[in-house]
Amino acid sequence: MTKKRAGEAAKVGFYFNTRTWEMDLHRKDGGALPGTDRDLYVRIPAVALLFLGPVMGFFFVIFLPFIGFALVARELGHRVAAWFGRKNAAEVAAKSLPR
Repeated sequence: MTKKRAGEAAKVGFYFNTRTWEMDLHRKDGGALPGTDRDLYVRIPAVALLFLGPVMGFFFVIFLPFIGFALVARELGHRVAAWFGRKNAAEVAAKSLPR
């Protein structure tokens, strides 16, 4: 895997930004990679993406419901703690409102 900094010329391909965890499809041969001087890119072979795509999708489908259940359990725990005086009811209400 080839490592490049932002602003360097790169070949056509998929590049993973290790600082922001973003994928960049570089379509122009010899063009500069986007980002700041701190951004480091790793070139990902297309064959690896054929394997990693379904694996990442699998983990997303499996763990997303558990994340939802964990957030609901956390919210209910805060509400129950407020009933027993462990937390101020206004503090719980303020944290549960979207910003």
